[in-house]
Amino acid sequence: MSTSALDAGVAPARPLDAAALVCAVLVAPLGVVLGLMSRSAAKASGLRPNVVASAAIVIGTVITGIGALYLLAPVVMPFVFLA
Repeated sequence: MSTSALDAGVAPARPLDAAALVCAVLVAPLGVVLGLMSRSAAKASGLRPNVVASAAIVIGTVITGIGALYLLAPVVMPFVFLA
């Protein structure tokens, strides 16, 4: 007797989730976009969004924020010392 993943209560594997997580670490903004696409595709198909897509969104956002601060620091620091 065979049961499908949906019958067992297990979310099916979605390749876009894995791609989003890998890209969130390597190319953070792309990982955020792919994670959001994966979540919206899951909601549109009636499935519950996977934790992997949410993790990709969070990780990609944090890494993008750190990168933005790193790039903006040399621009902002002279004004901080002059004030």
